[in-house]
Amino acid sequence: MSGHHIYRQRRASGWARIDMLLAIYDATLAKLREGLRIARAQGDVPPAMRLESHKLLLTLLEGVNVESGDAARNIERLLTWCLSLVATSDAAAWQAAHDVVETLHAAFVEIEDEARQLERLGVIPPLDWQTTAGEARV
Repeated sequence: MSGHHIYRQRRASGWARIDMLLAIYDATLAKLREGLRIARAQGDVPPAMRLESHKLLLTLLEGVNVESGDAARNIERLLTWCLSLVATSDAAAWQAAHDVVETLHAAFVEIEDEARQLERLGVIPPLDWQTTAGEARV
C-alpha cells in the first residue's frame, strides 16, 4: 500500500497527521519484518521486496523537512542509511534497518498525543489530501 493511499484513507476518516505518519511507519515495519524473515530463511531477498521497502522508506523520507532542525536532519540520515541497508539481501542489514525504523516509530508513538493536540490547536497544520508530496512535509 502506498503512503499516498494510506494518507488518503486516514484523511477521509479525519485522522491527524501523526496517525498518517504512524500508519506509514507500521507498513514499513511490516515490510522490513517480511524482508528480514526472507533474508534469514532463503538468504536472498527478492528485488520486488527490496523495491517495496525502498518505496515505503522513500515515503517516510518525503515527509522530512530537513530545514526544520537537527532532529529532522538526523531522521533523514537514518532513513537514507536504511535505504542502503535494504538494497542488499544481508539479514544483518535488514535487522539494522528494522531496528532503526522501529526506534523512530517508537519515538513518534511517544509524542502521538501531543502531536494530535498541537494539530487541533493549529500549531501543526493539518494536511490536505490534495497537497503534493513536496509540500506535505513534517
